Amino acid sequence: MQLRKRLARFNIPSVKRDDAKVLNSEECGMIKYLLIAVISPNRGAINRVLINIYQGFTTQDLNILDDQKQIEIFIELRKILKEEGVYNMISSFLDIYGIRINCMKDVLGQRVLTNINQLAEILHKIEKQFKYTPDELLVWMERSSGEEDEEFEQRVESDDEAVQISTIHKAKGLEYNIVFAPSLSMTPIKHFLKRGNLNEFKKDDKYWFTLNYPDLGADDQRIFDLQKEQENRRLIYVTLTRAVYKSYISLVPKSYKGQPVTSSLSAILDHYQESSALIEVMKITKSDLKITKGRYQFQTVNPLFTPREEPKIDIINLFGIHSFSGLSKTHLSVPFEKGLSGETEAYDQFIFQDLARGADAGTALHSIFEHLNFADPDSWDQTLKEASKYYSNIIKEESLDLFKQLVTHVMNTELDCNGEKFSLNKVTNDKKLSELEFCFSLNKTNKTAINELLGVEADLTSEADIEGLMAGFIDLFFEYNGKYYILDWKSNYLGNKPEDYGQSGLIEVMKGNNYNLQYFIYTVAMKHYLEGKVPGFDYEKHFGGVIYIFLRGVRDKDNSTGIYFAKPTSENINKLEEVFYRPVQF
Repeated sequence: MQLRKRLARFNIPSVKRDDAKVLNSEECGMIKYLLIAVISPNRGAINRVLINIYQGFTTQDLNILDDQKQIEIFIELRKILKEEGVYNMISSFLDIYGIRINCMKDVLGQRVLTNINQLAEILHKIEKQFKYTPDELLVWMERSSGEEDEEFEQRVESDDEAVQISTIHKAKGLEYNIVFAPSLSMTPIKHFLKRGNLNEFKKDDKYWFTLNYPDLGADDQRIFDLQKEQENRRLIYVTLTRAVYKSYISLVPKSYKGQPVTSSLSAILDHYQESSALIEVMKITKSDLKITKGRYQFQTVNPLFTPREEPKIDIINLFGIHSFSGLSKTHLSVPFEKGLSGETEAYDQFIFQDLARGADAGTALHSIFEHLNFADPDSWDQTLKEASKYYSNIIKEESLDLFKQLVTHVMNTELDCNGEKFSLNKVTNDKKLSELEFCFSLNKTNKTAINELLGVEADLTSEADIEGLMAGFIDLFFEYNGKYYILDWKSNYLGNKPEDYGQSGLIEVMKGNNYNLQYFIYTVAMKHYLEGKVPGFDYEKHFGGVIYIFLRGVRDKDNSTGIYFAKPTSENINKLEEVFYRPVQF
């Protein structure tokens, strides 16, 4: 690292070839501090993030910063983290504080930016794969610092024009145009041979280890010294044979307790007291050395082209990983009415009043149905017990019978999907995929074009233009009787009566929460999936539609509440695909 820093003083780019892990890098520590500050914004946590040199702040700058403004920025980053994920949060942080620009000003900054980008990709993958919360991501980072997975090895930033720094062992089998070996003296370091330092040598086809080199017998010391010399000469040979055109090697004489120390390189150079056709020997004293100043700049001789003057334009970063939650900011909630009027059944009291509302309850209910074997009622009790261990604050032991009723209502109610009637208890495990992740590329897309296409059905409320990747998870994707369906579980509270979950109420909540946009995106993703999986896929024939189950309103004796069904027309889906995949216009 010291060599890289010295080269960087002269703006000389360099890359290091080693097995360093990005999870052990300084940038990983910075990202940890960033997550902590985003999760719980406060002055101390934010300052710890911003003091990094590439954020552009000094200690004096931090003292005069508007604390409230910085906290508001980190609260907005927390919102992005929650709605769009860790990758987009890190990207937004880099944009807000101009870190990409700062990093590109010098060669060490490019290494920093490469590490940050790699960490963002790793955390995004882990977040999506294991559905980790930000707190769980922090724990994962702490526990994974010692992982040996190749995926966590630091990527090499661009090596165009860069000095490549490598150990001799790493350089075996490689070629370089020009080689500099400033530390090839191979002079024994005497303190390594003192008592208490571990050394090894081979004798009688066995490896011997000693902590007391000075106490070895004369014969063993000769064997040890000979083997060290042989290994040193092998390394010198590797070094001398790496260059295609030229090698520069230095031998700095050293002494120990006033006596000169023999170098393994000396024996080779002693054969070339005078220069030869292959080797030029130069004796340089300290007075011959001159201090060099300045900064390296790449130059071309007589360039064929000269660059245009850089246009003064504002560059807006549209590229990112997008999702439904990130594209739609609308949310409709129904005020909670405490208490039920009239005579109340235990199940109604549970489902409308006692069952918690909010994200935690939704996650617990999703987990139940994710792990439930629909077609095996005998296993439902065990699934509920397992879920109660993880969500004990939601799924309480005294309420397991009521949760069993909820599952029974949902599994046994008859679904009517354009005349195809069935219940979920007919869907076997081999015919369904829970939490199916998708990701597809997204060309530059204007929200106006989407809004015009979908009309009153959906509304894109995010930035004017989006580009990059569209990603998400589908709660349930299943096949029944030759048709494929998308299903989404909803735990929304819409009122205290099953009638509040009738079709008129569901239409209102679908529109109010922009769920129509959600299932249009899901349908585009699944159409692509099925086109690659089902021979001769036909949208009208093979795609059954989209089912939204509002869990609080479902009753197995009356399928008129809690169930919303839709099937987008193939014409609309094809048009939406054209918008998403429209070729870029130049």
